[in-house]
Amino acid sequence: MVKKFVLPKVSEVMEVGTITSWLKKEGDYVKRGEPLLEIEVEKAVIELESEEEGYLKKILVKEGETVPIGTVLAYITDTLEEEIELTEEKKEEKAEEKKETKSIPLSTMRKTIAERLSKSKQTIPHFYAIVDVDVTELYNFKSSLENIKYDDLIIKATALALKDFPLLNSRWKENEIELLDNINVGFAVSLGDEGLIVPVIKDADKKSLSEIAKERNSLIEKAKSGKLSLEDISNGSITINNVGVFGVSAILAIINPPETAILTCGTIQDKPVVINGEIKIRKIMQVTISADHRVIDGAYGSRFLMKVKEILENPGILNS
Repeated sequence: MVKKFVLPKVSEVMEVGTITSWLKKEGDYVKRGEPLLEIEVEKAVIELESEEEGYLKKILVKEGETVPIGTVLAYITDTLEEEIELTEEKKEEKAEEKKETKSIPLSTMRKTIAERLSKSKQTIPHFYAIVDVDVTELYNFKSSLENIKYDDLIIKATALALKDFPLLNSRWKENEIELLDNINVGFAVSLGDEGLIVPVIKDADKKSLSEIAKERNSLIEKAKSGKLSLEDISNGSITINNVGVFGVSAILAIINPPETAILTCGTIQDKPVVINGEIKIRKIMQVTISADHRVIDGAYGSRFLMKVKEILENPGILNS
């Protein structure tokens, strides 16, 4: 009996997968539940197990190829003697014309970023709001703590603010808005020219700053070594994008689907501010929200942004 092994949908937003390595070769005997191959999905590498028992008769998709969900990856047969009929026509390879210009092959990660963010911009009506946050007290608060970065403070502040704004902890569905039970905050990690990835800190509102810092450092290490699991980058409520490390004041970021918003933090600058009629030099950081106008309106998004501002300007709240 000939059985097909097809590429399954292993995440909510998965549309394609890239074969990174076959763990078995043609002719090998495979047991049900035994790891058969590794695929890259949403920038994470996961193992796929065989759903059938038998011989790996024919591999149809080679390592490095990217295919949509539902594609037949291989055939498994009860015996090696069984014949299979390939219905797909072989495509003739055309000789590539010589080009005068240089080109850079797209990595799987860059393709995924391009596809997801293009779809986000084309299908999600974005709106933006920007606020100046006085982080002078936050600066002093951070100085009193060990091994705590601004990202940890911003993640906790955002998580606490989300508790009062459930529509920003949601998913847009075709006929409804799905409210999420947990507050999971993602944060963008730059991987250089290759792109970026967004690990997720689960239940960030319930964790202490030290717990968030420890988990964030662990996720960054896994991201840079290519060891993030699908669970590590799934089920985010909102994404934090700190561009301040690059000296940038603000950007209008693209929402990371299927999330409803992304929060961008710029560099901290010393600026003159009028306080009680006097000019003071304060540390100011711009915070920008990009949000899905199908789910919330500008007023709701602005109130959320002001809540984040309130928490960051009163950092004692972050100890809660």
